[in-house]
This record gives sequence, C-alpha cells and structure tokens, in this order.
Amino acid sequence: MRRVALVALALVAMTAMSRAAPLPKTPFTQDPLGPIVDVTNRWTQYQPATDFCVRPDVYQLTKIGPTVRGSNPACAFSGFRPAARGLVKIHVETPALCAGCRRLFINYAKIPRANDAPLYYAHGHVYFHLQSFNPGYTVEPIAHSPNVKNFSNDKLVVPAGSVQEPFVWAFDVHAIAYTGNTAHFVHSNVQGPYYVGPWYVNRAGLRIVGAFLDVDVQTDLGPLPNPRLNGIGYAAGFHSGEKTCPDELSSVYADGDALYGGCIDHFGGGRDVIDPYP
Repeated sequence: MRRVALVALALVAMTAMSRAAPLPKTPFTQDPLGPIVDVTNRWTQYQPATDFCVRPDVYQLTKIGPTVRGSNPACAFSGFRPAARGLVKIHVETPALCAGCRRLFINYAKIPRANDAPLYYAHGHVYFHLQSFNPGYTVEPIAHSPNVKNFSNDKLVVPAGSVQEPFVWAFDVHAIAYTGNTAHFVHSNVQGPYYVGPWYVNRAGLRIVGAFLDVDVQTDLGPLPNPRLNGIGYAAGFHSGEKTCPDELSSVYADGDALYGGCIDHFGGGRDVIDPYP
C-alpha cells in the first residue's frame, strides 16, 4: 500500500508542475520511456511512411502473418539488406497533424541502457497514458505513430464495422492510453496492421526511435486559468528487463507477448510536463 500511495502522489505531482520546472529524478519520476517533447513545429519530420518493414523478434502466442525479404521495396526503404528475412510489411495511413493539435513525442532513444536501482526503465512492453488536470484534451484513435496501439486499433477485439466499434472509439478518444514496446517488435496479424516496437520509419526513410500522439487541445473547455493545470505528462507501467518478470528467466520467452500483452514489473512517469498553450 505504501508503494501504491507513493506512486499516486508522484504522478499527481507530475501533472502539477510546469515544463520550466521538471521534477527531480526519483524512482517514480525517472522518464522510464524517455522524455516527452513537443515536436509540433517540426511535425512533418515525424510523419510516418505509409509502407515500411519491421522484424518481429520475440516469442508471441499469435502468428506474425506473411513475411517478406529485404529486397521488398518497402523493406529496402526501411534500411534492411536485400537478404534479410522474416520481415513484416506495415501498411498504416497515419493522418497528418490535425488543426489545433500538438504532436507530443516520447523519445525512447533517451532511455538508459541499464537500470540503476532504485531507478528502473522500460526495456520491453509498456502501457502508458497521457494525463493532465485539464480534462478537455482528446486524441483520435488513429492519430499516433503506428508502433503503439489502443483498443480501436485492435481488429480482433474491435473488427471494422462491429457493434462495439463506435463505443470503443469514443472511449479511446478520452482514455489516451496505449500499449507499446521500447526494445522489441511484435506484430500479431489477426489483430490488424498496427504493431508495437521501438521505432517506425518516417517519409524520408529514417527510423524514428520513439512514439508520438497528436493531442487536440482546442476544446470547449479551453485552457484553465492556472497554466500549471494545463500541463500534459505521461504515466507508465513497464517491463524493466529484470528477472522480477518471470519471462526473463528464459531467453526463449524473454519479454514474450500474448495479444500485445506482456509482463510489467515497474511504474513511473515523465519528469517534464508539456504546456500546450505556449
């Protein structure tokens, strides 16, 4: 209970701070997924290509689907050698940045390679959501990089045209919650075109390490009177890569995946909070 209380207090404090005053690094405010940054002014550099390739590389319960070789044009564009095998071609049409939205990028490249107890970092599966004291922010369920997923992106749970689709879509718009992976690639063919992994490929053919969300901040509520209450940060549960996750006891099953689910053994949040009304 004491640990849970400390986590809750740290995450509440995180959203109350301004970007100009980042939180000190603690076991619960350690940037476990890397820092969150506003890249709105250069959003085109982060815009994903419609077609590119990744290579799933961990044990997963579901099949990855058809594979291609590195000679495939989309795979060559992604930086793979012609002889590469076991690649999956990703086809996702990510919308351009919406009017009145801010593109917030979580930079996985800044995650420390090793944990340093009591500071632990994401080295595998992650579950995260954006949070703010301003309840008006939303994210359309497809307004994110293709290497993270929400319920609406899961076509096993929410098939296109299904009865539940509009209800799940409405939930995701406000939940702003995602699953991802900072170290490994997983693609479950039965669950649709999205995947989880540490990078995606932009329109220039560059691998972008991290993930972004396009947050709509033009709401009926508008900015709150106290700027600190408008800040946007993230909170996460994650796989640290330590043997506190049982799958790490075997190299075969390390960071293994079941329907985009995996072991979580630590929690934390970002140190910086973005003011969307600069």
